[in-house]
Amino acid sequence: MTATGAAAGVSVGQVHSTFRLLTAAGYLPESRRRLEHRTELIDHWVAAYRTGLGPTLDVRSFHDEARRPELREHDDDVYVSGESSVPQLIRATTLTVYVDDFDLSLALKNRWRSNGEPNVFVRHKFWTVPDEEPTESPGTQGLRSAPWLLVYADLLASGDERQREIALELKDRDDRFREH
Repeated sequence: MTATGAAAGVSVGQVHSTFRLLTAAGYLPESRRRLEHRTELIDHWVAAYRTGLGPTLDVRSFHDEARRPELREHDDDVYVSGESSVPQLIRATTLTVYVDDFDLSLALKNRWRSNGEPNVFVRHKFWTVPDEEPTESPGTQGLRSAPWLLVYADLLASGDERQREIALELKDRDDRFREH
């Protein structure tokens, strides 16, 4: 499996098909082998995430009054996304976490309940973190953050206008959204 395939959790064939599709759509010209129209591609992926990949990742949802997760003993397995991954920009009212395998002790330790309006969303982690990738989320006391593109997608997919504004603010000020 290629490094790209291993990080994304997909086969070599799927990586090859993706490169072929990106080339055919004009995002990865054969002559340059560098992404072009990056912002447009991000917008397309994020739009598809909300109704495609996103819903398939749901594992469980809970209600939590405190919304201050105790994730330390699980920190190698839990990644924070959405508004909880950017506490320096927004006061979170929801918590979105990605895990390889859901362990009920995480919910018990945090006193998450299954009754009440869900505001804690547990999702399946579908990627592998490359060794050189920084994962600490700024302002979250050392909690690991999901990849930046997924944080952005979760903010937009939330349907919450506050989170949408933060997502657009992130897009405006982050160099990863600009053409290089």
